Amino acid sequence: MSDSDNDKSSGYHGGGVDSVISVEEVNRQAAAIAEDISLEQLDELAGNEPHVSINNLVAGYGQMEILHNFNLRVGKAQSLCLIGPNGAGKSTILHAIFGFNRIFSGSIEIGSGDERIDVTSLTPNQKLSQAGIAYILQDKSIFPGMTVEENLWMGGFLKDKPQEAKGC
Repeated sequence: MSDSDNDKSSGYHGGGVDSVISVEEVNRQAAAIAEDISLEQLDELAGNEPHVSINNLVAGYGQMEILHNFNLRVGKAQSLCLIGPNGAGKSTILHAIFGFNRIFSGSIEIGSGDERIDVTSLTPNQKLSQAGIAYILQDKSIFPGMTVEENLWMGGFLKDKPQEAKGC
């Protein structure tokens, strides 16, 4: 092993990285490039017709507030990547959308125009049946004897009619 190999840290599956930085350094670098984005700019990024709108969301667990006045817009057919260090609130945002944590204030709306639904206070089951919102875990919580499509169809089991599940 050469000296240059000793300078690298090993990642998952044998991969490597050239340098490792602390959470504090990540936060410092993020703060240096951060800029405030107005709601108008968020709407514009979502094509001025957001499909998902999160407005001044304050959410967390028990009595602990994790998110403070969080705003987000995502247009239909857009993708979103939440990036940040552990503890930054990525999972808390998703848990709030799916109804798994406490929402102190703010709102979460799905759809656009006359089809917009305020899902903030709906249960996870109501979010699935009324707005088509589902949560798929990252682990191996699947039915191994079924195809990927069949596993995804299982998310529609709460629908009143089987044909409604396809719209989820």
